[in-house]
Amino acid sequence: MGKQSKREYLVAIVKRYRLATKKEKREILDEFCTVCEYNRKYAIRLLRRGEMAVENGKGKPVGRRKKYDVPIILEVFKREVDRCCRQCQSRFDLSPQAIGLLCG
Repeated sequence: MGKQSKREYLVAIVKRYRLATKKEKREILDEFCTVCEYNRKYAIRLLRRGEMAVENGKGKPVGRRKKYDVPIILEVFKREVDRCCRQCQSRFDLSPQAIGLLCG
């Protein structure tokens, strides 16, 4: 069974799986695992995520959420450069043009 046909089968079976009782879910899951040759846990994950798994093939984004936006970090860096003395600026190896861009 090809990748596209597995996705089509998943779309067809998701609604039935969500509305099913526990016993029916077990039967649907067994059928889905044998037809698509998926591991049981992976099949459960696909059926629970449903349309999300089919739409973009990814579902939830992987990795940590970003805590800070780049403009916020730049603003903090500008403030620190303004506060810092000339010796500190030379320690960061910032050219006068870079300092002008950051502070201007």
